[in-house]
Parts: sequence; structure tokens; C-alpha cells
Amino acid sequence: MEPPSPTCREVLALLTEYMDGALAPEIAAGLTRHLEGCAACARFLDSLKTTRTAVSRLRCDQVPDEVHERLRAFLRAAGGAA
Repeated sequence: MEPPSPTCREVLALLTEYMDGALAPEIAAGLTRHLEGCAACARFLDSLKTTRTAVSRLRCDQVPDEVHERLRAFLRAAGGAA
């Protein structure tokens, strides 16, 4: 019997680790199942991937300090590392 799929809140808290491949296989499998059936979480994951890609292309000296702080705050709130 498969473990229950995680809730949206649980998925959002683990998306960064999921993208990094840092979750145990059974937890990653549960997130994958949830994402396949939850359009809202799948869209959030796509948005997070797009944001991560865009941010990785910026040079640090191009981003004002205030934006750095706001981004760190956002990532902390979204469950990511800052």
C-alpha cells in the first residue's frame, strides 16, 4: 500500500529540496504523485524553477541590496534556503 500523498503545505515546504534531489526516494515519490495531481502546486514549482534560473543568471553587483533582502525573505517564507 502506498503512503498517502502529502498536502499542498507539505509539498511547498519541500520543493527546494525536491528540485535539488535532496529528498529520500519515498518522499520524492510522494511529492511527484502530488504534483501530478495538483495543478496549483505544479504551477508553483514551475514558477520556482523559472525564478531560480533567472536569479542564477544575475550578477550580484547588478542586484540592489534591498532586492537581495526581499528575495531572501521570500525564499525563507517559501521554505527555501537563503
